[in-house]
Amino acid sequence: MSAAQRCLSMAKGRHRFVFRYVEGTEADLLASFVELANDPDSEFDWFDAAVLAYEMGQQLSRELSVVAQVEKARDVQHANSIREPAADNLRRK
Repeated sequence: MSAAQRCLSMAKGRHRFVFRYVEGTEADLLASFVELANDPDSEFDWFDAAVLAYEMGQQLSRELSVVAQVEKARDVQHANSIREPAADNLRRK
């Protein structure tokens, strides 16, 4: 299974910054933000880096929340499937 493709973008004045990256390479993307923010010839500054880093964190948080909900539902379903046979055994006696 291949890693998910992700994208962060930002419009600033006449510039548009688009960052495409593969899931799991977030640290590399943050390093790119630092490099751009340190470049005196770039219109990308530290505020821009902070905004996009925050947005990346929000995306990851939303995705983790969905995964946690799915896992919780699975755990409940599994717990219910374990209890049901035990209840059946009690009814048979």
